[in-house]
Amino acid sequence: ADVSYEACVVKTDEETGQGLAGAVFSVYRDGEYQTEVTTGEDGKAVYCDRETLEASSDEVRYCSNYEELDAETQKEIQGCKSEEEARAQAQAQADERLAAMKNSASHTYTLVEVKAREGYYKDPDSGRAEMTVGADGYQEVALTNRPTRGEIRLLKQDLEADASVSQGTASLEGA
Repeated sequence: ADVSYEACVVKTDEETGQGLAGAVFSVYRDGEYQTEVTTGEDGKAVYCDRETLEASSDEVRYCSNYEELDAETQKEIQGCKSEEEARAQAQAQADERLAAMKNSASHTYTLVEVKAREGYYKDPDSGRAEMTVGADGYQEVALTNRPTRGEIRLLKQDLEADASVSQGTASLEGA
């Protein structure tokens, strides 16, 4: 049986609550890197994961000539009396095992922000979320970024001239 797991992060502005597009997250499943996802205009990024679960039954035996046996011998037969009955029992056992597997199936997803939207601060402490998602499940976590304030401009100056002009043939290009 195919099962799916969905891990969703919603990235919003800390002050306005508006969704933030362009935040990039690395996705890990049970500690193993899977891929990167990027938030859309609504601030959501969803990682969808699928896997196939398979279950089988134990060997089921049946008596192929049950109808041909006398009544006394038929009473001694243990188990299935026909191929159809054996197939039905095996299928029921496999279905029961598969249902138990689905009920216990889960993965731990960790989403780590690797790039904040331009104009926002990427906080290394709050840019990480971990969630456990069960089979055919969906989990969502909300994270915020705060906008950066102001800007820093660096200006390279010549120490002797105390200006941003070069002396003689010297150059400040690329400095």
